[in-house]
Formats: sequence, C-alpha cells, structure tokens
Amino acid sequence: MCQFLTCYWQIDLMLIETTIILPIYVFLLFDISICHFRKTHFQSQYYSLVISQAIADICTALCVIYLYVARYLHFGNNLLFNSQIYGSGIFISEFGPIFFIIRFFGIFLMTFQRYQTVCSKKSITYNINNLSFCKIFLIHFLVPFLIYIPCFSTIPGDLPFFNNSDELSVINSGFRIKFFSMTVIVVFIFFGTLDLFMYISIIYSIWKTKKVFNVSRKNKDFYQEIRLLIHILLLVCTSTLTFLYYLNEFLGSAINSNSDNRKDVRRYYAIIAVNFGYINPIILIFLNRDVKMRAKKFWVRSSTF
Repeated sequence: MCQFLTCYWQIDLMLIETTIILPIYVFLLFDISICHFRKTHFQSQYYSLVISQAIADICTALCVIYLYVARYLHFGNNLLFNSQIYGSGIFISEFGPIFFIIRFFGIFLMTFQRYQTVCSKKSITYNINNLSFCKIFLIHFLVPFLIYIPCFSTIPGDLPFFNNSDELSVINSGFRIKFFSMTVIVVFIFFGTLDLFMYISIIYSIWKTKKVFNVSRKNKDFYQEIRLLIHILLLVCTSTLTFLYYLNEFLGSAINSNSDNRKDVRRYYAIIAVNFGYINPIILIFLNRDVKMRAKKFWVRSSTF
C-alpha cells in the first residue's frame, strides 16, 4: 500500500528530512565559510575540515536525492536513463562508495587535527594547522579518489547500466560489487583503527595532562574539546552504519547481486547515506559552542525584524 509520497517509507523519510535539514545545512555551511574566510570566527583548521566535510555531505545528498526522485517520483528519469551513454550509470554506481570513502577520510582528518592540537608538539601542530583551506580540501578529496582508482579498472562489458527508465536500478556484476565493497571495508578498517588510536590518545591527554588549556579558560576549553570529541564520535557511529551496508553488499555479492531481497535492502541506503551527512549540522548546532553562539545571534537578529 502506498504511503505519503512513494510506496516506501524509507524514501518518504529521506525526502522529508532533506526538505527540512538540507536548507539549514546549506545556510550553516555558507555562514561558517564566510566567517572562516573573512577571519572573523571559526579560525581553527578544524573548521576548514568541517567545511570540506560539509561539501562532501551536500554533494552526496544531492546525488541521492536526484536518483531517488527520478526513480520513485519519475521526475527526470528519462533524462537520467538516456544519459547513461555519457556515463550516468557509472556515476550512480560509483558515487556512493567513493563519497563514503571521502567522508570517512574527512573524519580521519578531523580526528588527526584534534590529535595534533591536543597531543603533539607545538611546532608540528603549527605546520598542520596552518595549511590553507585549498590544500586541506585537495587532500580531503584527492587521497580517497586515488584510493578508489583501482575500482574504475574494468572491462567494457562489465560496466554498470540501468535496467529501464522506470525502475532505474543499476545492474552491476557481482565482481564489481565485491570489489568496491572490499575497498570500502579495507578503508574503514585502516582509518578506523587510526581513529581509535588517536581518539584514545586525545582522551588520555585531556584527562591526564590538560596542557593544551589556558589556565584562565581551562574549564571552557576543556568542555569544548569534549564536545569536539563527541562530534567526531557520532560521525564515526553513523559512518559505521553505512559500513555495515557495504559489508552486507560484499557478503551477498556472491549469491545474487540483483535479487529482489537485495534491492529491498538497498532502499535503506538513502536513509543511511543521507543521514550520515545530516547528523553533522545537527551536532554542530547543539554541541559546538561557536556554532551555537552564531545561531543564537542570527535568531535574535531575525526576531527583531
């Protein structure tokens, strides 16, 4: 039985969330970016990584939205289907795993920045924290792309394609699904292990030494560091859900990569992948002191008009 917009509550939930959260996320990204580049607020390179991560989140959300609107609302479906001769089928097949790697690598960079700030010597911290935004953005996107390059190596007859213009299901071979799922698994385990090591080191350094805090502002800075750690932890938790999806793809690719049951599971990818990004602005608004202050100022100014 059909529900609100489509016959699947997963897609309805994703579209409703997008309508509410995505405009807030875009506005938040715009405000942080202006303040960061004008050097009025958000000067830490942690916020450079937040901006870079937000760009990846929004790009992922827009790609997922376009695909699912075309697939389930049949708006732009013929355009997407006919453009597969220009590579739209390949793009739809590949953007999910590659953007997962980009965003998870972004979490690693955010953890690494906090690790260098809290646990390392000032000379090393100075060099890392003074990288320009362009360099950080380039590292954030280029390294995952280089990691994913082997997944693009395939024979022409093995290229993904859409089954028809109505369903727009991407038909992939079991080998391709297994290959890019394995790439995601390896990346998750490798960078996840590094994240765990740095996370434990940061917690140990905060609680044992507290050398990174100014004496007059020790309590304020202490709780700010705790909030930043919670931010990273929640991002890791949401990325773990996405990882479990790719783990399921890897384990099931040997059975039947395009069965009806597996297509049902893939509908949850819309919620998983998009919420991976939407959790970021929610955390920033509720946990980040600087972002919360900016939001309060904006709300006060808006209420005066």
